[in-house]
Amino acid sequence: MDEAVRIALAGGCIVYPTTTQPALGCIPEPAALDRLFALKKRSAEMPVSIGVADLSQAATPMLTGISADRFLSA
Repeated sequence: MDEAVRIALAGGCIVYPTTTQPALGCIPEPAALDRLFALKKRSAEMPVSIGVADLSQAATPMLTGISADRFLSA
């Protein structure tokens, strides 16, 4: 786990477990996201999921153009 945290904080991508299949992720920063999209071989115009610890973290403003309240109430 320490190595995964170190890699992510350094701008790298990591593989992590989910309940269905392993996922590829990164810290949501421009250079790391560029790496993520390159590894996934997909356009940066396509959406990716975001993992959050709790609803208060999910309510943190994001660069999505929609309000967190509207998103969380859907």
